[in-house]
Amino acid sequence: PAPSPLPTPQPTAIPTPQPSPLPRPQPSSLPTSLPTALPMPQPSPLPTPQPSPLPSPVPTPAPACQIRNIAINEAASSNDFIEVVNNGNTVCDLEGFLLDDVSPPSEFSFAATSVVAGSGGVYLEQSFAFDVVAQGTLYLSDASRSSIVSFTVGTEHDKEKSYGLDAGSGTVCEMTRSPGQTNLACAMSPTSVPLPEPTPVPTPVPTSPPTPSPTPAPSPVPTPAPSP
Repeated sequence: PAPSPLPTPQPTAIPTPQPSPLPRPQPSSLPTSLPTALPMPQPSPLPTPQPSPLPSPVPTPAPACQIRNIAINEAASSNDFIEVVNNGNTVCDLEGFLLDDVSPPSEFSFAATSVVAGSGGVYLEQSFAFDVVAQGTLYLSDASRSSIVSFTVGTEHDKEKSYGLDAGSGTVCEMTRSPGQTNLACAMSPTSVPLPEPTPVPTPVPTSPPTPSPTPAPSPVPTPAPSP
């Protein structure tokens, strides 16, 4: 028997691979970035200039008082006080002036800056080691004690009153106390005591030493002649 023909194998059709569609990339929605606000630079504050302190003015010291312009104006022994008046036109300093109840004064000395105004200004001093009216007279002088003014008062008076200078009459009388203020009117008829003038203290005149008298020379004794 003849062999049966073998069937010719038919090629198997291999399917053509279809490319898988690639996914279309979708653009990512990026967030819209807002511009960052830059801070506005702040100007640095300028320091406030401090004014330079002005130097404190140095007060001009008052000139020394002149004794011709100074007088005792009022005095009292109860809670002792003595009031001094400046009859000059300008302010002055009583430093070194002396007060006492004996002359020449030495007991009390005015301290530095004892300034008294001019044109009737008064300076009040209180508390003394001596009784203001015990002796009946007070004495005031400058530091040199070249001139001394006196103030006559009564040795007895009402403790609520004082002895003061009456500006109208120029006399000293008993009056209501007014320390540091304008003198009040006299409490009684004023005693006629004129405003004292400075008493100049005489300058001592040096005494010249006595001129020695010449000693007389002895007279020569004659020599006797010899007898012939």
